[in-house]
Amino acid sequence: MNVGIRLATTPYITLCNDDVEFINKDWWQGILGTFEKIPNAMAVNPAAIADRNAEPRIPYKESYTEQEYQSLIEKDGGKVIDGICMWMTVVPRETFNKVGLLDERFYPGGGEDYDFNGRIFKAGGRAIGTYDSWVWHWWGKSKDRLEEADKQGLGIDKSRNWNDLNALWNGHFDIYGNGNDRVPEIGRLHI
Repeated sequence: MNVGIRLATTPYITLCNDDVEFINKDWWQGILGTFEKIPNAMAVNPAAIADRNAEPRIPYKESYTEQEYQSLIEKDGGKVIDGICMWMTVVPRETFNKVGLLDERFYPGGGEDYDFNGRIFKAGGRAIGTYDSWVWHWWGKSKDRLEEADKQGLGIDKSRNWNDLNALWNGHFDIYGNGNDRVPEIGRLHI
């Protein structure tokens, strides 16, 4: 991703896994609208309609009505979360200028998004998950490939990534919201 970020010349950079499908024709306008509504937003995730680990809320199809999007918001309480994951994130170029690129010690993935969230919060910004934009995320396809590579002994040690993250932030991350100061947002930094 860092190579692509360095090569890009656009004002916004989209970091996107290969298991995301753009089902909402207005997804980009929703992202830009979120940046306009939240001036200190430094990165934005669209809402995802799928997750193999969550109960199916509506079945997959190639497009959805506004009523179906609205029903998902109502079921989830319309909550906009503080925290992004790198499965699909739009980042203004100026954010990278302020907080730096993704930390490559977390290669091949797992921890870089939490670290990036932390640097955004530390810089006084917000990383936002928004309901103004929607995609379908076939969650787990990339993760499955990494786990298979790990089983084949290709040297991918995801536990090292989480240990590095904890050490880097002096234990201030409650990644899964299980600590004494329970915060459900993904990658929320406790300082």
